[in-house]
Amino acid sequence: MGVAAPSGPALLPLWIAPRSNVREILEGVSLADVASAELPVGVSALANTPAPGKPLTR
Repeated sequence: MGVAAPSGPALLPLWIAPRSNVREILEGVSLADVASAELPVGVSALANTPAPGKPLTR
């Protein structure tokens, strides 16, 4: 048969890492930041950083 899909504890760290990063970003940005289109420097830097090997297209 095929390869067994990871489950439970194997996927937990994979879920926690991006979740904590998204939470950190969202907690650092206010509605006023969004409304004024002036995001915090760290968030802007992340938004302008392309994924490794892939150019950012907008």
